[in-house]
Amino acid sequence: MIALLAYLLMLPAQQGAPVVGPGQLCLKYSSFALAPGERVVKRALDIENMQLQIDGPHGQYIIVESELMGGPESRHQLLQTRRDARIYSLGHGVYAFRGKLPFTLNGEALAEPEDKFFVSIRGDALNRERSARRILSRLKLGIPAAEPCIMRYRYGWEYFLPPETE
Repeated sequence: MIALLAYLLMLPAQQGAPVVGPGQLCLKYSSFALAPGERVVKRALDIENMQLQIDGPHGQYIIVESELMGGPESRHQLLQTRRDARIYSLGHGVYAFRGKLPFTLNGEALAEPEDKFFVSIRGDALNRERSARRILSRLKLGIPAAEPCIMRYRYGWEYFLPPETE
Protein backbone atom coordinates (compact mmCIF):
# COMPACT_ATOMS: atom_id res chain seq x y z
CA MET A 1 0.00 0.00 0.00
CA ILE A 2 2.78 2.46 0.91
CA ALA A 3 4.66 1.59 -2.30
CA LEU A 4 1.53 2.29 -4.37
CA LEU A 5 1.00 5.64 -2.63
CA ALA A 6 4.65 6.61 -3.22
CA TYR A 7 4.35 5.65 -6.90
CA LEU A 8 1.18 7.68 -7.38
CA LEU A 9 2.68 10.73 -5.69
CA MET A 10 5.79 10.68 -7.91
CA LEU A 11 3.80 10.80 -11.15
CA PRO A 12 4.80 13.83 -13.20
CA ALA A 13 2.92 16.98 -12.36
CA GLN A 14 0.85 18.54 -15.13
CA GLN A 15 3.58 19.96 -17.31
CA GLY A 16 2.08 23.07 -18.91
CA ALA A 17 4.30 25.41 -20.92
CA PRO A 18 8.08 25.14 -20.42
CA VAL A 19 9.75 27.64 -18.09
CA VAL A 20 12.31 29.51 -20.22
CA GLY A 21 15.54 31.17 -19.05
CA PRO A 22 17.14 33.38 -18.14
CA GLY A 23 15.90 33.53 -14.57
CA GLN A 24 16.12 32.08 -11.11
CA LEU A 25 14.37 28.78 -10.27
CA CYS A 26 13.58 28.43 -6.58
CA LEU A 27 13.28 25.00 -5.02
CA LYS A 28 12.74 24.06 -1.39
CA TYR A 29 16.43 23.89 -0.37
CA SER A 30 18.23 25.45 -3.34
CA SER A 31 18.03 27.82 -6.27
CA PHE A 32 19.28 27.51 -9.81
CA ALA A 33 20.07 30.20 -12.39
CA LEU A 34 18.48 29.07 -15.65
CA ALA A 35 20.62 30.40 -18.53
CA PRO A 36 19.40 31.98 -21.77
CA GLY A 37 18.38 29.24 -24.19
CA GLU A 38 17.61 26.74 -21.40
CA ARG A 39 14.13 25.62 -20.45
CA VAL A 40 12.51 23.35 -17.89
CA VAL A 41 10.64 20.79 -19.98
CA LYS A 42 9.56 18.24 -17.34
CA ARG A 43 9.04 18.18 -13.61
CA ALA A 44 8.07 15.51 -11.11
CA LEU A 45 7.18 16.20 -7.49
CA ASP A 46 6.36 14.02 -4.51
CA ILE A 47 6.36 14.32 -0.74
CA GLU A 48 10.15 14.23 -0.27
CA ASN A 49 11.71 14.79 -3.72
CA MET A 50 11.48 16.76 -6.92
CA GLN A 51 13.06 16.51 -10.36
CA LEU A 52 13.45 19.10 -13.10
CA GLN A 53 14.56 18.19 -16.62
CA ILE A 54 16.32 21.08 -18.31
CA ASP A 55 17.06 21.22 -22.03
CA GLY A 56 19.54 23.72 -23.41
CA PRO A 57 21.96 24.45 -26.22
CA HIS A 58 24.63 22.16 -24.69
CA GLY A 59 22.39 19.20 -23.92
CA GLN A 60 19.99 17.99 -21.29
CA TYR A 61 20.35 17.54 -17.53
CA ILE A 62 18.19 16.67 -14.55
CA ILE A 63 18.26 18.36 -11.15
CA VAL A 64 16.99 16.22 -8.26
CA GLU A 65 16.39 17.76 -4.85
CA SER A 66 15.51 15.41 -2.00
CA GLU A 67 15.11 15.38 1.74
CA LEU A 68 16.15 11.71 1.71
CA MET A 69 19.28 11.81 -0.44
CA GLY A 70 22.18 10.00 1.08
CA GLY A 71 25.20 7.94 0.33
CA PRO A 72 28.62 7.17 1.67
CA GLU A 73 30.81 10.23 1.16
CA SER A 74 33.97 8.13 1.01
CA ARG A 75 33.05 6.80 -2.46
CA HIS A 76 32.62 10.31 -3.90
CA GLN A 77 35.37 12.56 -5.22
CA LEU A 78 35.28 16.04 -3.66
CA LEU A 79 35.30 18.43 -6.60
CA GLN A 80 34.83 21.82 -4.94
CA THR A 81 34.18 23.40 -1.55
CA ARG A 82 32.07 26.56 -1.45
CA ARG A 83 30.51 28.56 1.36
CA ASP A 84 27.09 27.03 0.72
CA ALA A 85 28.05 23.49 -0.28
CA ARG A 86 30.58 20.82 -1.06
CA ILE A 87 30.24 19.44 -4.58
CA TYR A 88 31.11 15.80 -5.25
CA SER A 89 31.61 13.93 -8.48
CA LEU A 90 29.91 10.54 -8.38
CA GLY A 91 31.28 9.58 -11.80
CA HIS A 92 29.61 9.23 -15.21
CA GLY A 93 28.42 12.87 -15.31
CA VAL A 94 26.63 12.76 -11.95
CA TYR A 95 27.30 15.38 -9.25
CA ALA A 96 25.95 15.81 -5.72
CA PHE A 97 25.72 18.87 -3.46
CA ARG A 98 26.19 18.47 0.28
CA GLY A 99 25.43 21.22 2.77
CA LYS A 100 24.02 22.06 6.16
CA LEU A 101 20.31 22.96 6.00
CA PRO A 102 17.31 22.59 8.33
CA PHE A 103 14.33 20.50 7.27
CA THR A 104 11.33 22.74 6.67
CA LEU A 105 7.54 22.49 6.69
CA ASN A 106 5.55 25.42 5.29
CA GLY A 107 8.79 27.41 5.19
CA GLU A 108 9.47 26.91 8.93
CA ALA A 109 12.57 25.08 10.16
CA LEU A 110 11.59 21.87 11.96
CA ALA A 111 14.96 20.90 13.39
CA GLU A 112 18.56 21.95 13.67
CA PRO A 113 20.41 22.10 10.34
CA GLU A 114 21.69 18.73 9.16
CA ASP A 115 24.82 18.24 7.03
CA LYS A 116 23.77 15.95 4.18
CA PHE A 117 23.31 15.58 0.44
CA PHE A 118 20.34 17.61 -0.83
CA VAL A 119 20.77 17.94 -4.61
CA SER A 120 22.16 15.90 -7.49
CA ILE A 121 22.59 16.88 -11.14
CA ARG A 122 23.12 14.46 -14.02
CA GLY A 123 22.83 14.43 -17.80
CA ASP A 124 24.68 14.64 -21.07
CA ALA A 125 25.28 18.40 -20.68
CA LEU A 126 27.58 17.50 -17.77
CA ASN A 127 29.82 15.09 -19.72
CA ARG A 128 32.35 17.81 -20.56
CA GLU A 129 34.26 19.28 -17.61
CA ARG A 130 33.98 22.92 -18.71
CA SER A 131 30.24 22.67 -19.33
CA ALA A 132 29.74 20.80 -16.06
CA ARG A 133 31.55 23.47 -14.02
CA ARG A 134 29.43 26.23 -15.58
CA ILE A 135 26.20 24.39 -14.80
CA LEU A 136 27.27 23.41 -11.26
CA SER A 137 28.24 27.01 -10.46
CA ARG A 138 24.65 28.12 -11.06
CA LEU A 139 23.16 25.96 -8.29
CA LYS A 140 23.17 27.39 -4.76
CA LEU A 141 22.17 25.51 -1.62
CA GLY A 142 20.08 27.48 0.83
CA ILE A 143 16.41 28.18 1.38
CA PRO A 144 15.57 30.77 -1.32
CA ALA A 145 12.80 32.57 0.59
CA ALA A 146 13.58 36.13 -0.47
CA GLU A 147 15.06 35.58 -3.93
CA PRO A 148 13.20 36.80 -7.03
CA CYS A 149 12.19 33.72 -8.98
CA ILE A 150 10.71 33.12 -12.42
CA MET A 151 9.29 29.87 -10.96
CA ARG A 152 9.01 28.34 -7.48
CA TYR A 153 8.76 24.58 -7.18
CA ARG A 154 7.18 23.29 -3.97
CA TYR A 155 6.99 19.78 -2.64
CA GLY A 156 6.50 18.14 0.74
CA TRP A 157 3.84 16.67 2.97
CA GLU A 158 2.21 20.07 3.37
CA TYR A 159 1.29 20.11 -0.33
CA PHE A 160 -0.21 16.60 -0.44
CA LEU A 161 -2.23 16.50 2.79
CA PRO A 162 -5.58 18.24 3.26
CA PRO A 163 -5.47 21.45 5.32
CA GLU A 164 -5.83 21.04 9.08
CA THR A 165 -9.22 21.86 10.52
CA GLU A 166 -9.87 23.10 14.01
